[in-house]
Amino acid sequence: PSLVWLFPVLSQSFPQRPISVIGGYRPGAGESFHKKGRALDLFVMGVKNEDVVRVCRKIKDAACGYYPNNSFVHVDVRPPGTGHALWIDVSARGQPSRYVDGWPGVVESGALAWAGAEQ
Repeated sequence: PSLVWLFPVLSQSFPQRPISVIGGYRPGAGESFHKKGRALDLFVMGVKNEDVVRVCRKIKDAACGYYPNNSFVHVDVRPPGTGHALWIDVSARGQPSRYVDGWPGVVESGALAWAGAEQ
């Protein structure tokens, strides 16, 4: 239910912009939030992914994954009181994850605090 609540928050932040879900539930995703049905990979038509991350970071107990070499943003809902998780993965599609501490237009630094966090 929390994931369903997240969608209208994003939609209201970008009125008249369609949101496309690229990925959701993944039964073979190990311990990820995708396997738990608590994560989506998405993009908002005509909106920079950096702007989507900015909104996501304001949502209570939500996490954002920014992938500058891909066309989507990862969003997931966390247990109450968890706070805001953020990571930046600069790997190319199909490559092992490679996390960096910051990215222009997203966060100056601090993203490595979540590197390797459950996604």
